[in-house]
Amino acid sequence: MGFKEEFRRTLRNRFLAGVLVIVPLSTALAILKFAVEAIDNFISPYVIKIIGENFRYPLIGLIVTFVLITLAGVFTSNYIGRKIYGRWELVLLKIPLFSALYSAPGKIAIFENENHRPFSKSPSTLPV
Repeated sequence: MGFKEEFRRTLRNRFLAGVLVIVPLSTALAILKFAVEAIDNFISPYVIKIIGENFRYPLIGLIVTFVLITLAGVFTSNYIGRKIYGRWELVLLKIPLFSALYSAPGKIAIFENENHRPFSKSPSTLPV
């Protein structure tokens, strides 16, 4: 294989790896932005009624979204939550486009050692 073909193959692979990272990331950010704005628009009238001012509180949507995401993490970290999440994930992975976008970051994660586990050591055992 010549230099030109090797360069094309490398460039194509790097471009596809970039796409597989950027598309899910930008999709997640767009969904997060939509969620923050939707929650903000939903909560703002209640905050105005409670406080009595006609003032916009933009951080309320962000705070509520953060709390909801944290609660989702707490829910999925217990046994029943993992089971429900696993079944929901199987349903979602049957959708072709979602399957491609959802599994992309895992497909490009390449480790030197197959037995390598990121974050498997506590910070106190890592060399300084």
